[in-house]
Amino acid sequence: LRMGLIAAGFSEADLAALSAERRPRATVVLRATVGGIVAGVAAVPGQVVEPRTRLFEIVDTSVLHVEGFLSAVDAGRLPPPEGLEAIARPVAFRELGWTGRVIRVAPGVEKSGVLAIWSEVRNPGGELRPGMTAELTVVVSADEERVISAPAEALWPSGGDWFVFLEEGGGFRRQRVVPGRRGSRHVEIRRGLYPGDHVAVSGLDELDVALGALR
Repeated sequence: LRMGLIAAGFSEADLAALSAERRPRATVVLRATVGGIVAGVAAVPGQVVEPRTRLFEIVDTSVLHVEGFLSAVDAGRLPPPEGLEAIARPVAFRELGWTGRVIRVAPGVEKSGVLAIWSEVRNPGGELRPGMTAELTVVVSADEERVISAPAEALWPSGGDWFVFLEEGGGFRRQRVVPGRRGSRHVEIRRGLYPGDHVAVSGLDELDVALGALR
């Protein structure tokens, strides 16, 4: 019994107190065998529990796995992604990024036409939490020239070409662009934009009508 109590997290002081009092204590400190945060509570005060009853769920968030998806087209163009650097940017912290490595790739493409990948990222500060939604970027090569991208909703099709509405001089003007690879939220812009350019991402219908009336 003594070894079982020690394995359950009882200290020598706890056992000595139990032995001296000869009766159960009103409260007992349970020490978890792993570090982390309490993600769930399955018991309530006063509940009678049996051995192996689940009381709490403790999650170690110092290292997390991020699930992402590559389109089948992009997956065919890229080198094997396993081992490549990956950057996770949660919706709650878009200006920040957590760097990790792709540790696993699904063996096949899903019916929706995407390939699932998993990245392992370190989370020493605990800002990331299980269940968060994030954008996962796979870095193909650190030596490649950084590409320019724009939000997918900023692109406007017209006459077989693609345009964006570029902010300029307190207003907007229509700017032709040449799009490249597409992600889930952003599109690579191969020609037509420069770093630091600002484009409209909403109200494109109104801008198109207004600019057309000025011709």
